[in-house]
Amino acid sequence: KRLVLIRVLGYETPNGRYGFADALNTPVPPPVPSLTGRKGNEQYDVVRFVVQAVVDQRDILKLIDAISRANFYQCLKVGYEEVNQDDALNQGYFYGTDPVVLATLEFEGYMAREVYASLMPPAVRKILGIDREEG
Repeated sequence: KRLVLIRVLGYETPNGRYGFADALNTPVPPPVPSLTGRKGNEQYDVVRFVVQAVVDQRDILKLIDAISRANFYQCLKVGYEEVNQDDALNQGYFYGTDPVVLATLEFEGYMAREVYASLMPPAVRKILGIDREEG
């Protein structure tokens, strides 16, 4: 029905977990330890992120499957809460009679560093030790 937010929580590295500040400069806590125990290295990065969306509650598993199939993403945590239809309507969102919920999904992604390193901000490159590796 509606994508509410996507937030990068941080990276899992051999040296620990690193979190980031969001666009409003509000600290985002580092992600809790992953169930998979995977950590990035010089070939790939392990990135943690959250997706929040208003969805038909019957479609939560379909959403998880669609996101997981798009790349090497693994769902680690799922939560949802009821959406107040009256409040949503006052904000301009009409969801009809479907049983909608606000789903919060936490994922772990595996990104090939050679593909994404050139797109990373300098601060992220420094945290991950990329600039040090390349000299």
